Amino acid sequence: LKFVPWTSDEVLANINTAEIESHLSDVYTSIASNTTINEKINTLQYFESIIINSNVSNQLINSVFMTLLKKMLE
Repeated sequence: LKFVPWTSDEVLANINTAEIESHLSDVYTSIASNTTINEKINTLQYFESIIINSNVSNQLINSVFMTLLKKMLE
């Protein structure tokens, strides 16, 4: 990954902070940018690993990530 991954506990602990916005921006950029398919798959697997908490998953799924993921599937 081209960013430092956080554990799901770190994501949960930072869900309402400015740091999470920066981190999620890195995740989003990794998925949306012109990277290799393997990089995208690895980032999506990471994304899956951090949304195991319902509060985190609700916040992320109801964000720009859903639009991006939908666009990728089209």
